[in-house]
Amino acid sequence: MLAPSWPCRCFMGWTSQAHGPQRLAYRPRRLASAPLCSADRWKFAIPPPLVDGMPSIATVSVTAMRLTRLVGHGRDAALRWRIQHPPFWEAFFKRLRELQDEISLADAARLLEVFSQLRLVDMQLVNSCVDRFESADPEALLELHEQELLQAAEALAVIRPAAMASVLRPLTGRAYRLDPRRVSHLLLAASGKEATAAAAELADATCRAMVDREDTNAKQLVMLAEAVNKMAEAGVYRSGPRSGQELLLQHITRRTREAAETQLGRHADGHGGDDASDTIASATLSGVR
Repeated sequence: MLAPSWPCRCFMGWTSQAHGPQRLAYRPRRLASAPLCSADRWKFAIPPPLVDGMPSIATVSVTAMRLTRLVGHGRDAALRWRIQHPPFWEAFFKRLRELQDEISLADAARLLEVFSQLRLVDMQLVNSCVDRFESADPEALLELHEQELLQAAEALAVIRPAAMASVLRPLTGRAYRLDPRRVSHLLLAASGKEATAAAAELADATCRAMVDREDTNAKQLVMLAEAVNKMAEAGVYRSGPRSGQELLLQHITRRTREAAETQLGRHADGHGGDDASDTIASATLSGVR
């Protein structure tokens, strides 16, 4: 039995888009061959099956799928096609329960991303995947790829924010390889009291890593600065003279001045360009301080 899940921003799915409310349409019609004196005979216009109009993935049988293919099948249905058809997911969860003992940490990370997109879930399987991360050995978490850790952290932010700390700590050591946009959204979701220490460590490490990276554009830097600033306002992150936040703001100021000097050029006296650079830098930083 599937239970209602957490509030999530999902599309209604192919069922409602294809047919709208599914009601049996009774359309009485007298048969042409029926004598007028006989009892009325009726035909009923039965609506098409619920799977009509869905992608072909909705009709694939999962009863014989192995775990790797089943996980990929579920991710394709949830993340690509946004299917919310209850019978489809009942069959998926039934097969997944049969293979529950084979689920690894990497599989759990991929499945949690699927669960976070659904309206109806099997809470026993959800809790099992979450518990795998909460009870996992730190060395086992270090073996996961950073994208798998990010998937798990983003899903846990929706499913169970209190369990995010176990995933955020291994991400701290890989901050220089993370996408600053995803980290910014993750830091905002991790601002709760349950993950305060781990979120602060990740925020500081990411700020320092972005200072050393030259491939980060200005928009990504500002997004990260705004996220850390909101954490500082909430008391989750403690800023200081040599904190990652302060180093990031100095880096943004330097990058802004360099961009302004390149765009506007220097005046002959050497002051006009600096004045314009300061003006642009102040306008850029006003929203993140």
